[in-house]
Amino acid sequence: TAKQNAPSNVQTEQPKPIEERQSPKSNEEVAAVNSAIESASPFPANESPQKNSNARPMRLPEPEKPIAPPKTIVATFILSPSVRGDDELKSLSIAKETTEISMNLELETNEFPVYLVALADETGSVNLWHSGKVKATGKGENKSLNIRFPAKLLKSKIYLLVVSGVKSGAGDEIISNYPFRAVLE
Repeated sequence: TAKQNAPSNVQTEQPKPIEERQSPKSNEEVAAVNSAIESASPFPANESPQKNSNARPMRLPEPEKPIAPPKTIVATFILSPSVRGDDELKSLSIAKETTEISMNLELETNEFPVYLVALADETGSVNLWHSGKVKATGKGENKSLNIRFPAKLLKSKIYLLVVSGVKSGAGDEIISNYPFRAVLE
């Protein structure tokens, strides 16, 4: 009973930092992990690609090739407004691969904050396309409008680009026509 009443020499452990609390993996745990890795291996047990020259490594499936977006081919032209007495019609050669038409329309005056542009047949009675509001670009008196429209709208014939100026509250006012002959090649 003396032993029972004797003070204990057992020390209580102080809390250890987290790094020290984690015990190393037991041999059984390490063996289980290695076994799982080997079973996932593409090679039979106890063989490696170096030991078995007939063994072929697994091939991963080739990634699907992304579908390339269609190429955009732009034909760019500069047109001046038609002038009375000038019967010369500009011919614009357009390759069949062209997907978009870009037009730079030179303005005679720049009196409006924004403009609208319409692509019409040669009589101007049938609109095939129209822009949103477009602001003039350039410096001084050399202002122009830059527009783009799909090339598929054009056939080999005469067209008009009709430019209207827009003032807030006053509506649209046609200010110029830009006739041209499209020649599809």
